[in-house]
Parts: sequence; C-alpha cells; structure tokens
Amino acid sequence: MTRLNLALRGQLQAAMKAEEEALKAAPLRAVKQHNVELKLAARKRVVAAFPGGDRGGQRIGNAIRGKIYENQDGSAAGLVYSKAGRREGGKFIDLLVSFTTGKTVGPRRSRWLYIPVAPGQTGTRKRREKRLSVADKKNLVFIPARGGRKLYLVRQTRKRSTIIAVLVRRTSLPRRLDFDDLAAKAPDKLAKTYVEVLNEEADKR
Repeated sequence: MTRLNLALRGQLQAAMKAEEEALKAAPLRAVKQHNVELKLAARKRVVAAFPGGDRGGQRIGNAIRGKIYENQDGSAAGLVYSKAGRREGGKFIDLLVSFTTGKTVGPRRSRWLYIPVAPGQTGTRKRREKRLSVADKKNLVFIPARGGRKLYLVRQTRKRSTIIAVLVRRTSLPRRLDFDDLAAKAPDKLAKTYVEVLNEEADKR
C-alpha cells in the first residue's frame, strides 16, 4: 500500500510539474504565434498599397518585421515594426509613416522636388534610371508644364526623347495605409490565441 501511495504521489507530482511547465510556456507560444499573424497581416496591407515596382510591393512588405521580448518571469511581448526607411542624422526615418497619415512633401535644399520616373511609365526600357543632372550628362533639357509649376527633365537624342524625372514644387502623399484596426483587435486576438494554446497543451496530456 505504501508503494502504491508513493507511486500515485510521484505521478501526481509529475503531472503537476508538467502542468506548471505548460502554463509557463503558453504565454510565450501565444505571443510568438500572434506576432507572426499580425506581421503577415501588416505585410499584406503594404503589398496591396504599393502594387507597382519590382515584384509589386513585396519588397516593401518584407520590410515589416516582428520581434519577441522574453521576460524572466515567463511573460512575453511582441513588436511588429517597419524597416522601410533610412538613417538620417543618427535617427531612423520610417518612410511608411507618411503613408499612414498623408503628408505634403517639398524640397529641402533646392526649389524643386526631384521625382524619378519609373522605367516603363513613359516607354523607357525596363532598367533602373540613375539620378541625372545637366552637369554630368549631355542631351538633357528641362521642359516646363502647368505654367512653370512643373518641369520635365528629358533626355533628347536624334531617335527618341525620354522623360527622366519630374520636378515639382511640392507633392502630396495620400494616405495608403491603415493599421488602426489591427492594433485595436490585437489584445482580443492575443487572448484568443492564448486560450487556443492552453487547449492544445491540455489535449497533449
């Protein structure tokens, strides 16, 4: 009888320990799973918002990243963020931020804002055009439009004329991206994922 009691007690302790370990692991599993789902949902919206360019907006969409923070007490937190930007003055400038609010952009150090024309938009060959200026290339002319409020930088040869860039005083970036609903639904979805993880652990046992 003593052996039976010891065996039952050992099994109970093992079950309780397994239950404890599962409860400790569940928050991290839930956060990781939800972080991936949120990242993919954000990427999908970015790809849909920028359909042009090489491989559509996939390159920009891939700049949406996810990161997990684990704490010693077993809790965890997830972050979904953008790497679509550049370093400027020691700070990171996220280029997607302007498309979440809409913004008017103007030149900083000149009178005109230089906007390169993407290959294929005006009959140009499908290759990348480098930024050109009158100083380093011949056969370039500026053609005014809209009463002088807009200029075309054109390369003219005997056989063809190619628009290299458009120069404007300023341009407006429309609001293309909206992540507010994803952020608002995140807490409820994380809680649902946590319950699903607990149920999966219970089924395993």
